[in-house]
Amino acid sequence: MIIIGIVIEIRCNAENRQCKRIHKHYRKVLEELITESKTRKLIVAFLVSEDAIWSCQSLYEEFDRSNGFEPVVLVTADSERSQNDYEYIKQINETYDFFKSRNMNTRYAYDIKEQRYLNLQQFCPDIVFYQQPWVIDRIQSPVVVSKFALSCYVPYTIAGTTEAMMCYPKTFLYGIWKHFIISDLLRSEYESWMLANKESLIVTGHPKLDSYNKHMRNDKHYIIYAPHFAFKNSILRLSTFDWSGQYILDFARSHKELNWVFKPHPRLKLQVIKDGIMTENEINRYYDEWGKIGMVYDHGDYFDIFKNSDALITDCSSFLSEYLPTMMPVIHLISKNMVAPNPISKVTSSHYYKARDLKELEFYLNDVIINKNDPLKERRINDISILTSDGNSASSRIVNHLKKEFQIHDK
Repeated sequence: MIIIGIVIEIRCNAENRQCKRIHKHYRKVLEELITESKTRKLIVAFLVSEDAIWSCQSLYEEFDRSNGFEPVVLVTADSERSQNDYEYIKQINETYDFFKSRNMNTRYAYDIKEQRYLNLQQFCPDIVFYQQPWVIDRIQSPVVVSKFALSCYVPYTIAGTTEAMMCYPKTFLYGIWKHFIISDLLRSEYESWMLANKESLIVTGHPKLDSYNKHMRNDKHYIIYAPHFAFKNSILRLSTFDWSGQYILDFARSHKELNWVFKPHPRLKLQVIKDGIMTENEINRYYDEWGKIGMVYDHGDYFDIFKNSDALITDCSSFLSEYLPTMMPVIHLISKNMVAPNPISKVTSSHYYKARDLKELEFYLNDVIINKNDPLKERRINDISILTSDGNSASSRIVNHLKKEFQIHDK
C-alpha cells in the first residue's frame, strides 16, 4: 500500500508540473496573439474524430461571421480504434464528407494512407477546440498544442454525469486553456472537486441549444428512440437497451402510423456486441428492422429532428437537457445501475415520465405516445430557465469572450 501511495504521489506531481508548463506556454502564446490579431484573422481549429457527436455548428458559424477569426474543421482519428479497421477508415472519410457537404473549411488531420496523426502545427491554428477529452493522440493533445496555440473545450454532452466528468484525463482537465460550460450550477459542481485550473471554467450556455433560436417545426412530427451504449460495466451505466430495445422496436412495428426515428448512440452497435447482448448479425438485423419502419439517424446535428418531434424515448443523460427546449414529453428509461446525474440533469429530467421496467414502459408508451397525455408539461416549461441566461446565443458569448481576451474590436 505504501508503494502504491508513493507511485500515485509521483504521478500526481508529474501531472502538476506538466500542467504548469502548459499554462506557461499559454501565457506566451496569448501575448503573441494579442499583437497578431491586430493585423490578421486568428485561425480557430475544431479537432473532430466523429460527426455523430459534433456539437459546435453554431459556434463554427459564429466564428465564420466574425471579423477577427477564421474557422477550420480538422478531421482526425479516435486513438483507441484499430486504424486498420475498414469500417473506421470509412467513418473518418464520412466525417470529412459531412463537413465538406456543408461547405465548411475542412481538412484531414490524420493520414489514412500512412496511418499517422499529423502535428496540428502544420495547419497554423491559433486556437484549437477539442471535441472530447478522451482518445486524443499525444501529438494532437493540449500538451503539444500549448506550445503554439491555445486549447479550448466545449463538452459534446450538455449534462453528463459527475462521475464521468471526474474521470476526464487530468492533463486535459487541468491543461485546457478555456473550458466553456452551460451554467453556474455546473461550474459549482466542477469546482467542488477540481484541484486546479478552476479559472478555465467559463459559463456561456451550450452552442447545441442555439439551434432552438431557429425555425421550430414543420409538418413532419417524429417519435424518437435514442438508446445509450453504456451498460453496467461502463462508468455511466445508463443503458437500458438490454431490456427495452426489443420491446420498443416491437411497439414501433405495431404503430407504423407514427413517424419513427431510431437515433442510437454511435457506439451502441459495438458495445452491444462487446458485452454479449447481441451478436453482430443480430444487432445488424435490429438496425435493419428500424430502417424498414422509420429513419435510422446516426449523425450529429440532430436538432432539426428534435424540433420536429412529438416525444423522445431515451436513457441518454445529455438528451434529457438537450431536448427540454422542445417542451415535448420524454419517456426517461431508467437503468437500475445508473450513476447519479449531475445537478442540471436532475432538474431538466424531473418532469419527465420515468420507466424503470417493462410494465412502466408499456404504460407510458400508450399513455404519452398514443393517448398524448402530458400532465407534466407546464412544470417542464418552467424548468427551461435553467438552460438559458441573458437571451444571447451561447456561441456569441464564447466568441465575445475570446474577442476580449485578444483585445479584438468589431469594425
